[in-house]
Amino acid sequence: MTESGDLERNKAVELAMKKIEEQFGKGRIIPLQSKRGRIGTLTKVYVSNYKSIRSGSINLTDLTVFVGMNGSGKSNMLDAITFLSDVVLHGLDFAINSRGDMQSIVRNTQRLGSYFSIKLFFVLDDGVKYSYKLKVKRPKYREYQIVEEVLTANSKIKFRAVDGTVNSFQGGIAPKNIGNNLLLAVPASSEAYTKVKDFISGMRLY
Repeated sequence: MTESGDLERNKAVELAMKKIEEQFGKGRIIPLQSKRGRIGTLTKVYVSNYKSIRSGSINLTDLTVFVGMNGSGKSNMLDAITFLSDVVLHGLDFAINSRGDMQSIVRNTQRLGSYFSIKLFFVLDDGVKYSYKLKVKRPKYREYQIVEEVLTANSKIKFRAVDGTVNSFQGGIAPKNIGNNLLLAVPASSEAYTKVKDFISGMRLY
């Protein structure tokens, strides 16, 4: 998009936001825009047991306006998206510790074994529709444990790891056991799914 096109779009967004603020009031809306670029576009997010969110999903278009009362979970839904980006870019330790700890993230902190999961749906520039899911729980003897990690392409599983064991892996040499590490981040899968990794780590909402 040209610079003049960007300015026109920004003015249209500002006008739409003013109208929404007049109807719903300030402080109750968050604009979401999926960043369309060379890599791909985020189209949907599903979140379960993340902070205040028991379960919820949002569909993203070029401009999505997220409306809700104060404290209804708008910021936490956005943070779930940023969380996955932080995980892929900096690692799970960083993503969790920068938000306090697992008790600050998992919705039900009263019992051990509580988990949260985040699933992204996106389309890369080759037209392939992907989904990426990460499920993490709070076990008894450690801070966190990756329960499940799944990547699909056009509804077909590209890789899946459960409790540190790789059950399925398409494209490259599958690591046998990844322990409590992210499968997307290990060298074997990073080379095979570089564009997926770059897309998730580079996600930005504005």
